[in-house]
Amino acid sequence: MSFLAAILVIVVGVIHCAAYLLWHYERCRSGACGVRLTSADVGPWLAEGLALLVAVLTWPLGLAGWTRARANVGPPVLLVHGWGLNGASMALIAARLRRDGRIVHAEAFTWRRKHLADAAAAVAERLRAAAATSGSSTVDVVAYGVGGVLVRSAAQAHGAWPLLGNVVTLASPHRGTALALLGWPAIRDLRPGSSFLDDLVHGEMLPTQTHVAAIASPFDAVVFPFDLAYWPGAFNVTVERVGHCSMLYSERVYALIAENLDVAPRIEAA
Repeated sequence: MSFLAAILVIVVGVIHCAAYLLWHYERCRSGACGVRLTSADVGPWLAEGLALLVAVLTWPLGLAGWTRARANVGPPVLLVHGWGLNGASMALIAARLRRDGRIVHAEAFTWRRKHLADAAAAVAERLRAAAATSGSSTVDVVAYGVGGVLVRSAAQAHGAWPLLGNVVTLASPHRGTALALLGWPAIRDLRPGSSFLDDLVHGEMLPTQTHVAAIASPFDAVVFPFDLAYWPGAFNVTVERVGHCSMLYSERVYALIAENLDVAPRIEAA
């Protein structure tokens, strides 16, 4: 058992280091190599490695979903996890939301689909199911990684905008990521300038009654260059020295999530 644990730690460490080497290479290629990392970056880098390890170790716990709350405060919240993960990756966010009285829907999605447009249809179905189960007209959403892009596609291509309350995305590749250029079939739609992303941006009309916020970090070694995390038309929030997986566990990030979920809906004048 200890041997397997050691192998797992080594594999996660290699992936973590490789991701930041690619991140650093891209920084140099874009002319930012002169911006040196400091001792203040060591802690966040180690925290990101630990967050990645926690996300891997807790993956089996996400095979079952849950819907609980201490009280019913505001609309229900649907959590949409990232590629390769499941609901366990957002368990701490779910616990904090339940502590604050929210009904939380956190289930596993299957991203092993040929195109992200197909996965977006599954997100639209879950939105409708969450609204029907709770009897609410709208559902708030917290989406992580590629989940944020899929929520946008579900709203635009599958008619889910009327169901959306407030939406918060974490470390989402809204305009793609350089990692997708490595050729992995599962994320080829996230190549910057892909037809999927171009259609998403050009056809998107954010409804005035929905508050949308995109939280991202320049320290993210999965969604880079940093400008690719920008969601046109949304309230974009930058957090410093928080890695991709660390977004899931950071109390500072959760405070931003709660703040943006609590924004009162805007009522259009008749």
